[in-house]
Amino acid sequence: MATSLSPSFGMSTCFDVYEKLKADLAALEAAGEGEDEQSQKRQDYAAFNFIVTARHLAHDWLPKNGGRPKQSLKKLKRKHAGLTAALNAAKDIANGSKHFKITLYTPITLSMSEVFSTMRLGLSVPSTA
Repeated sequence: MATSLSPSFGMSTCFDVYEKLKADLAALEAAGEGEDEQSQKRQDYAAFNFIVTARHLAHDWLPKNGGRPKQSLKKLKRKHAGLTAALNAAKDIANGSKHFKITLYTPITLSMSEVFSTMRLGLSVPSTA
């Protein structure tokens, strides 16, 4: 199994990043739906963490791990037709949030609710056993 060759906050495999993604989803769900400014910030920060983690898990970690993780991503894309669109939207949201403005390509626009509901379907990685 490939491991990270860079400083990584204790995450060195795609499985570690997947565990972070699950924690990010739990934090997003726990952020609530309040309308006040503090609730909105919690929701925004939780959404940012989830989207950025999902994007990098799918784009950087899974494809660079040979074997089962890489194959699982391919199977998920075949099984869940909307997953590719959701991952493309995650790319746009992550890049737009991190880099202020997307200039290297034309982003695809999806609603945030569509992104989250579609991505939730894909939160399945085979066990490491």
